[in-house]
Amino acid sequence: MTDQTRPDAARSIDDRSERADGRSPGSSVAAPVPEEAARSINPLELALHLQALFHGQPDLALGAAAIASELARTYGAERVSIGLRRGRTVRLIAGSAEPELQAGASRVNALEQAMDESIDQAAVIRWPGEEAESPRIRMLHAQYARLSQTRLTTVPLIDGERALGAVTFEHALSHPDPHGLGLAPDILASLAPVLALRQIAEAGTIERAWLQWKRAPEDRRARQRTRWLVAAVVLAIAVLPVSDRVGAPARIEGELQRTLVSPVDGFLGAVHARPGDTIRAGQVLAEMAREDLELERDRWTALLSQHENAYRNALVRGDRAQYATAFARAAEARADLDRVEAQIARSRLVAPFDGVLIRGDLSQSLGAPVRRGEVLLTVAPEGRHRVIAEIDERDIGRLPGDAQGTLVLTALPSQRFAVTVQRRSPVATSRDGRTFYEVEAAPADGAQASMRPGLQGQVRFDAGRSALAIAWGRWLIDWIRLRLWSAGTWFP
Repeated sequence: MTDQTRPDAARSIDDRSERADGRSPGSSVAAPVPEEAARSINPLELALHLQALFHGQPDLALGAAAIASELARTYGAERVSIGLRRGRTVRLIAGSAEPELQAGASRVNALEQAMDESIDQAAVIRWPGEEAESPRIRMLHAQYARLSQTRLTTVPLIDGERALGAVTFEHALSHPDPHGLGLAPDILASLAPVLALRQIAEAGTIERAWLQWKRAPEDRRARQRTRWLVAAVVLAIAVLPVSDRVGAPARIEGELQRTLVSPVDGFLGAVHARPGDTIRAGQVLAEMAREDLELERDRWTALLSQHENAYRNALVRGDRAQYATAFARAAEARADLDRVEAQIARSRLVAPFDGVLIRGDLSQSLGAPVRRGEVLLTVAPEGRHRVIAEIDERDIGRLPGDAQGTLVLTALPSQRFAVTVQRRSPVATSRDGRTFYEVEAAPADGAQASMRPGLQGQVRFDAGRSALAIAWGRWLIDWIRLRLWSAGTWFP
């Protein structure tokens, strides 16, 4: 091998240094390699030298760049580009120091498409092609040649029976013979397994497993056994029995809730408690304005005294008719007075039992008018709660009557509370575009202390065991069954 054509690591490093300094790569490789010189290259020495350059780099991209630079110097190419397949398309990973090739540029896309064209035909593609060559599709090569103004030769990288990528040589239009590459395809074929192993080593876990499987021997029986093994594993996972669960949103309510309403039409006079406060039985929570009631009480008190005096005078005179009339009127006045007294007593809203005020913030409504029967406050006993779960109509049939479950509250996501179904409502409720049934569940005794009425979360009830595929795909299966049934198609 002559000194002009023998691969030399020192010269390759000097070439890359010149490119890094901004000098034209043509300063060291401008002279085309004659056909005789290219054919005189020892392919074994060049292949070993390229592999040594590749293994001396820390990653795939730098190793491919070293190979591309050395190939460009050895074969007198203006540019050598290496692309590897990512999925079904080629992605350019390295070139022989060409600053105008930027990632995502139209020229890069055209080059990658030209590489795909060579890989799809599993053949070396040259542009312009020779008449003696076998007919090939060169449309994408012609498109890229118009952009680069060079002669093109693309060699596919074949790893076993799998196309790993491609290498594109670009020579000046004045290059005398693009066939001067000689044994370059054979040299690149020896590099393909090395590139494939480095690609696998730098891939992620899932991608590495996929690439290793693709590099497996192409023996038909081995592939068939692999497919059957994968199918058996998938089937075993699909029929694996797992715990089937029914999930639903849930809320906490008091086991017994008492509402306090306005006893009469009037105005709100005073408020002594707010939601969240702990209350005791008999504690005054709010008061109605009593001025009107007290005036009415004074009126009926005066009428009662007048009628009592009248029937006493009639009794002294012995006038029975006058006595009976006055006595009846006094009884009527006494009844109205008792009614007003009762209304005055009820104007004070009193806690019926020990508990927590869970609803009714009236502190901003002092003096506001209220109507008789209007709900003002809601009280729940402290430490006695129930869980109301909203089970979707498609899942209510799978829920056992005494199902056990687990509740997670939004305010306490790190805690789990055991619950047990107590009662299922027979009437469906529609809200927010969905239909559900309310299911009442009782929390475990130890969970009562951490709960507060009004908290919301998610609950999951155990609904037996079923195959994993059915547990994951039940809604899809039910949807398909319903659509087929609606269309009149028989389906079990």
